[in-house]
Amino acid sequence: MTSIAAEFGATNPDVYFGDEYLELHAQLDGGTPEKFRLKHDLGSVQYSYVRRPVTSDIVEDRSDIITPYGYGEPMILSCPDRSRLKELVSVFDEEFRTYCRNEGIVSELVRFSPLDSGVSTFGSLYDLSLNRQTVVVDLRGEDVLLREFDKKTRWRARKNLSLGIEVTLDRPKSLQEFVSLYESTMKRNRAADFYLFDQEYFEGLADRMGDKVLFAKAYFENKLIAAAIFLLGPDRIHYHLSGSDYQYSDVSPTTSILHEVALWGIEHRYKLVHLGGGRSASSEDSLFKFKRKFGSTLSGFYLGKRIHDLVAYSQLSKERNQETSDFFPAYRARI
Repeated sequence: MTSIAAEFGATNPDVYFGDEYLELHAQLDGGTPEKFRLKHDLGSVQYSYVRRPVTSDIVEDRSDIITPYGYGEPMILSCPDRSRLKELVSVFDEEFRTYCRNEGIVSELVRFSPLDSGVSTFGSLYDLSLNRQTVVVDLRGEDVLLREFDKKTRWRARKNLSLGIEVTLDRPKSLQEFVSLYESTMKRNRAADFYLFDQEYFEGLADRMGDKVLFAKAYFENKLIAAAIFLLGPDRIHYHLSGSDYQYSDVSPTTSILHEVALWGIEHRYKLVHLGGGRSASSEDSLFKFKRKFGSTLSGFYLGKRIHDLVAYSQLSKERNQETSDFFPAYRARI
């Protein structure tokens, strides 16, 4: 298990840890945004997550927690004596477990950031598993595109420029024109229903997070042929969602978008573009192989799982005939 936080780590919380993003995804998950804060002589910890009610005919007043889509984890706000960091984590663990027991929280799922130190700091508290590798484009230093993009990708970007494909970047007031492209792309790729975000979600991105969103659009002969939403952290750019017109797949307009966003990031002194991973954990996954053409660094995306009430967890899983499910939590597996 490795972390690139020491090399790329931000000095300020990432965009995924913000209140706006948490509130937006609480609506998607059918839960309530919640923060657990620990203040102690050793330091302070903040943990933001979505708390979801659990419905059952046999277990009452139960809930579970999950960090928002993307990444989220407990975060050290202060620890004056770094030699006592493990002690601070231990105090947090004890206090949070007690909180979960008292509040009827059954289980917890953490999506650790591949870019921050949460997995190395708090990972030992969880049943930790590597979900997949993610791709990072390092924007620092000289000759970034020559170093990070492979030869064919650089050629494709130049070719698209000569064909007249133009890319615009702006802070969106609306994402309406993105929705149809995105939905057609998700259906073409047979994406799970979870990725078919509703209109309210896109409106929320534009209205609540407009200053943290970069909207990229690729045009050919004045026709929109691809678009992507990027989220802006303190020193990093996250490739969030994208869509494209299948009729133009032979020219890969997304390559043009990623090329222009990398140039924009360099100009605005960002350290990296985080492209995320593939649709699966396989190194042969087509989306992962596409992203790999743009970035030289890989960083693991880990999931952390904990059961806080084993009796209730077992009862809920049995009630739904999901005792042997690999899904976590098992009682939320689709029947």
